[in-house]
Amino acid sequence: MNLSMADGAMTEPGGDEDTQLLVAARRDPEAFTQFYARNSTRVIAYFYRRILCPHTSSELAAETFAQAYQHCRRFDADGGTAVGWLFGIAGNLYREWLRKAVVADKARR
Repeated sequence: MNLSMADGAMTEPGGDEDTQLLVAARRDPEAFTQFYARNSTRVIAYFYRRILCPHTSSELAAETFAQAYQHCRRFDADGGTAVGWLFGIAGNLYREWLRKAVVADKARR
């Protein structure tokens, strides 16, 4: 892979910067730190718009990035963008959280 540093960010000619960071994170944890910094606010906002609880939104965002880091080798850059993949993880976690919340609410009733 032909990565270069432009204004402190890793890029590949013709590549999506977030995708390049996620691919690089397989070998370089610092690349994942940059990926996190670029996307954490958006992921927290995604959860907050749905849940309206800052604490739960932050917890779900943290779990999203933990799973993304743990499974970054599974990401296929030919199948879509890194941000799309990340929000796929976030969507799965949200649906699981919602399912558990519904079950817990039924149990309380």
